[in-house]
Amino acid sequence: MGGGGRGSRTSSVVGVMNESLRDLAKQSPLSSLGSWASSVNGKSGFVDVEQGVELGHIGVSIGGERSDHRRAGDIKGWGSVTEGHICCGPGMLYLHDDNVTVVDEDCMDEEAARKKVEVLNKSEPDNPIVMWQIGNPWSDGAYKGSKLWDKQYFIGMKKSYMTQPGVVEREPRVYAEKIKSYQPERVWGSPFYYAKFN
Repeated sequence: MGGGGRGSRTSSVVGVMNESLRDLAKQSPLSSLGSWASSVNGKSGFVDVEQGVELGHIGVSIGGERSDHRRAGDIKGWGSVTEGHICCGPGMLYLHDDNVTVVDEDCMDEEAARKKVEVLNKSEPDNPIVMWQIGNPWSDGAYKGSKLWDKQYFIGMKKSYMTQPGVVEREPRVYAEKIKSYQPERVWGSPFYYAKFN
């Protein structure tokens, strides 16, 4: 591949069959993986990492690491989208990574979740929660107006999630809106909340 020094941008397309994105990232000889994007039939979308990637290709953008110096105190409020599942696509990869995701099955309503986010962000201001939802990681969702059958509880993604392999959109608002557009007319729990930084 063509390349330059740290921070230069080159791209490559690799075919992936039965490896998860995390396995691929661990095996990569590349120094940093800037972002991943799936493409199936020429259309970008999200990857079902549970099944392995068997359709299309993954576009890999390679370059210097992105740094984000924003802290909990820089969050100006919360926006939300009414549809979209916080664990859609790469979110499933990081459910058991405490540096990336917080899951609390005892926190089951939005008021308790807001208080939880406030406490967490005070205790870890350099890696605050930037997206959260009352939902269920394993939910099939429901059509608008239908009742969700599964237990709903707190799922929060920290700032570090935004720089993980598999996460293409780096801004919480853009990420949430992309997830919403991926499967419209379905609900997955509470609205999907994202941090507003300006």
